[in-house]
Amino acid sequence: MTTKPVAGFWDNRACEESHSFICEKPRDGISPPTRPPTPPPAQGCETGWTAQPHFRNCYRLFSVDYSEKKSWEAARLDCVAREADLISIHNFEEENFLATYTKGKTSWIGLRHNPIESYEWSDGSPVSHTNWGHGEPNDHGDREDCVELVTTANGTSFWNDINCDVEATWIGMRMVGVAGGDYQ
Repeated sequence: MTTKPVAGFWDNRACEESHSFICEKPRDGISPPTRPPTPPPAQGCETGWTAQPHFRNCYRLFSVDYSEKKSWEAARLDCVAREADLISIHNFEEENFLATYTKGKTSWIGLRHNPIESYEWSDGSPVSHTNWGHGEPNDHGDREDCVELVTTANGTSFWNDINCDVEATWIGMRMVGVAGGDYQ
């Protein structure tokens, strides 16, 4: 894990390299803290949508067969038809929840490049958190204006800018308590 320039990021290194390390062992006479119970399903989210109890939004991963994956614009239109939008991520807690929820997937999020104002969320909320992968955004070939959330099998995540016409799964978001327009 890195400590400079930004702490907390995992960095793959060759096994032959030597690095500092930290060991952990139980202390005599000290009990480990008990884990909190798993929270109940979020109140106010329809079947198929999920959230943490204190979140204002419900989320749904639209993980579909290859033939049903959508471009960024088509995914957003699908969300709007469900009275939702593509997700906007505003803090690490929200991103960690989504990364755990979508382990091993690559999905559209609502961030898109606006040549005049840099990046903006499709729901109009301000960009207050980012988690770009190494060397991103890079606008490869001057054609990458949309953003995907890439999650690993262990639940870590990063963002990648990519061509908006790529077809992918997507994550929808809507306010807790909103219902309707939820076709399969």
